Amino acid sequence: MNQWNFDIKQYIKRIGLPESILDNFVPNEENLYLITYNQGQNLVYENLTYQLDTQNYKIDPDVVFDRLVVNKRGGLCFDLQELIFAALTHLGYNVQRSLSEVCAQKKPHYQLFTHEVLVVKIENQFYIVDLGFGYNCPRYPLKVRFDQTQEITLLYGETYQLEVTDDLFRVNLKVEKGWIAMFEFLKDKSNGLPLFVNTEQFQQNFQEFLFTKKSQRIRDFLIFIGKSTLHGRIGYISNRIQKTLERVEFMLGSKISQKKYDDPNQFIQDAQKEFQIPLQIELFEELFNTQPYMGEQ
Repeated sequence: MNQWNFDIKQYIKRIGLPESILDNFVPNEENLYLITYNQGQNLVYENLTYQLDTQNYKIDPDVVFDRLVVNKRGGLCFDLQELIFAALTHLGYNVQRSLSEVCAQKKPHYQLFTHEVLVVKIENQFYIVDLGFGYNCPRYPLKVRFDQTQEITLLYGETYQLEVTDDLFRVNLKVEKGWIAMFEFLKDKSNGLPLFVNTEQFQQNFQEFLFTKKSQRIRDFLIFIGKSTLHGRIGYISNRIQKTLERVEFMLGSKISQKKYDDPNQFIQDAQKEFQIPLQIELFEELFNTQPYMGEQ
């Protein structure tokens, strides 16, 4: 999936765009919004595949391309971000990676990065691209500056905030009750920009992420399948500790529907049917009923 062998035509078809978009392609803001929006609408976040075979899960470029494009599966945040990274790089954009940590019920400690953010620069303008944050990922790039806290309102009034501190950047999402923190990434104090990493550093972090002895939600007990849709966001969520199964749908940060399941098989079959991706449904019930790894204290 490097620039010399990335099949851009197959990728463009996978994200639902006509091949003609590649004719005289210009890496500008308009096309950045078009590419990112269509990948977000057509590819699905799912970590069931990862939980079923954690030890052998790879984020190598060719593996990611086969998984998401050729075999039309879903993937982790790292899969989805590495795919759009490769596509945008191939199309001539200036793209950098920054490792981040999800702000889920705890203060990030930066001993292990569990998420990846992309930063695109067009002339002197920066854009945050995140297509891997489940159904809450921004539909479009966040057009930002890194020297002050700011709000960015996207389609249908969805509003995000880039919070700037002395040490880091935090992306927040506006919901009914205020702001919720999504993820944080470190600041390079030498230039005030995000701390960027190269491919080797990214792969090293992913290996640490795979094999850490501390409990990781998406590796050990929370199964999530979801994406943004034309007018909202849909997620199928399974908690193997609490033994819960549900389908939720949101619009503008508000939950508009919720369906709880008692039958694991019906849950996973509905998810596969709704998102039209192959899932190992025959293995899901056994995994769901298996005691999850709780990690070292």
